[in-house]
Amino acid sequence: MLHICGQLELVKMKFEKVFENDNTDDILKDIVQKLQYIYSFVGEINDCLMFIYEVMLKQNILLLPFTSHAIIQSIKRGEITAEFLGILLQSIITSSIPCYYGDLLMQKGEELRLAAYNCGWECVHKPKARKTLLIIMARALRPVAIQSIFSTICLDTLTEVSLCPHK
Repeated sequence: MLHICGQLELVKMKFEKVFENDNTDDILKDIVQKLQYIYSFVGEINDCLMFIYEVMLKQNILLLPFTSHAIIQSIKRGEITAEFLGILLQSIITSSIPCYYGDLLMQKGEELRLAAYNCGWECVHKPKARKTLLIIMARALRPVAIQSIFSTICLDTLTEVSLCPHK
């Protein structure tokens, strides 16, 4: 996911210079090729990990309240069980890391969309370049995101999963 974020940042930097030279069509062609690579790579990640992320999120819905309850009960008995603390910590870490990076990926995708819009296209009167940029912006409306079966992997999803047992 960090590789994708870096690639999105590089494409965003290319948008800053897209209309500075006469080779606008070549720069836009390169941007489109890089974006196709990024979108296909995100698609491969989604295909490979979609089910795993969904199971992980559902597992945490069960693990967080049960292990928390077990820890509280062991503390009431005057014991500290390292096993339950380890399970709780593992559950928090394995759900937080993908959600954090998924949120970062969505942020970078939004920054790319804004960079495409703010690149100065309204001052350029090349129909081919404007059409290409329009297609790029239309595709950028759909967020670059990692998906599980039922939800997008991001910090909002982590919050929902964390609050779910308390409802």
